[in-house]
Amino acid sequence: MPDDMDWRLQGVLLESQFSADGDAPDASSEQTLLSVDVIRLKQDRVLAFPIPNATAMLLSASRRAFLMAQQLRAHEALKHAPRGFSQFHSTADAVEFAESLTLSVFAAYTALECFANEWIPPWLTYQQQGKKHGPSRVLGKEEMERSLPLGEKFAVVLPRVFDVLTPKGKSIWESFMKLEKLRNRVVHMKDADRNSGDVDADSVWKALWAIPSPHQTAKQLVDHFLCGAPYTPGLVFEKLRPVRPRWHVEWPPEG
Repeated sequence: MPDDMDWRLQGVLLESQFSADGDAPDASSEQTLLSVDVIRLKQDRVLAFPIPNATAMLLSASRRAFLMAQQLRAHEALKHAPRGFSQFHSTADAVEFAESLTLSVFAAYTALECFANEWIPPWLTYQQQGKKHGPSRVLGKEEMERSLPLGEKFAVVLPRVFDVLTPKGKSIWESFMKLEKLRNRVVHMKDADRNSGDVDADSVWKALWAIPSPHQTAKQLVDHFLCGAPYTPGLVFEKLRPVRPRWHVEWPPEG
């Protein structure tokens, strides 16, 4: 197993070996435990694949894609052009800009889906109101993961799990709504949405150009729930209360 412990890993725990008489552990005796999946390579060989935390991995991917788009946006060709008409250095740069921002939006939104589903505890139930005054249903974890809209998970379910106020109505909620709207718009892109138009006509390309950093929007929504949770290495829940994960503690600084 590799010696490095990437910050995006799902489970890393230092297990100390106590002496037979119960004395305090010796630091030199600590063993690193890592969550892995086993992938068969050949009939007589398997791969111990270190499991990443999906939220951390996708937030990282969203940030990387957004920074790539920012680099293309900052090219000198967009700053100096005759008669106020700018263009990318090449058509490939323009396509890669849109591609990178689209990937950033997808990854950021999926990171939030992973986060919400990960932190719905297996003992929680939720009473969902029926549609059109129909009977309500009591949902368990798997049903909540499948059936509840992401916004409802963040607005109603997770505040109860983390014992925090709902983010709904705050500025971060408005940013989340914009991210969700653009994500849905790109996923279900209509023909008219991708065509050219005049400078005042709406299009998905203008929306991608104007979207704030997707990964920061997602990370700030995650922070709303995690920043007040205690950090206890190796634990996820302590006395039914969430514990801040290692990846969130070790999140690399921006810039």
